[in-house]
Amino acid sequence: MRSFLYCFIPILFLVACTKKDSLKKPVSLDFKIDIDRSYNGPGDLVFQKGGIVLAAVAIKGKRSEGDDIDFYRSFDTPIYIDFDSVETNTQLHFDLPQGNYTELTVTCFSAATTSTNNLTVEGLFTPPDAGASTRTVLFEVDLPATFALETEALNSESLAFKSEQPKIATIKLYPLKWFRPVLAQSLNNAQTRTIDNKTTIPINKSENLSIFNVVINRIDKENKVIF
Repeated sequence: MRSFLYCFIPILFLVACTKKDSLKKPVSLDFKIDIDRSYNGPGDLVFQKGGIVLAAVAIKGKRSEGDDIDFYRSFDTPIYIDFDSVETNTQLHFDLPQGNYTELTVTCFSAATTSTNNLTVEGLFTPPDAGASTRTVLFEVDLPATFALETEALNSESLAFKSEQPKIATIKLYPLKWFRPVLAQSLNNAQTRTIDNKTTIPINKSENLSIFNVVINRIDKENKVIF
């Protein structure tokens, strides 16, 4: 019996080491960043394009087995992400240890810039009045912001990370939800100016400030990362 245990214990140790090593295998994870482009009909908004300047990204996770993860990457030179881009950015590539994640959170930090906007979202507003002309809405932010993203798993396997299966996750911002408390009447009565030959409602720290203040307090809400 003793000789059997002497043989069996090393086998258990080898299996445990193999399992531990497998949990360290890296899984390729890339991110795309986009906006929700839903349209709710006349008197509402649809957002179509824009971009964000990122200063840093943080990822935290818990696995059913293995150590928790905690990554933080700041960019020496903030990176600009165009929401129309279909490509992933190499600076938004991470190697996460494989395993089944029970929690996975992503937080994005926009840059503090003084010369340019770090977040721009452009869309169209169609007034509810019959025959009224559609106007461009231009939301501009030059303040740093933190986007703590809600995690959405498309299926039961979405948070199962395997080294042989690279993943692409989409960070999706929801400007339509940021604007939810803004009444159509407020946009209809907003100050306009001509930009690129289009009648535009600029919303920033200098123009249509009352609308800006409502929206800026909501930009960190209801955004998602979708795996």
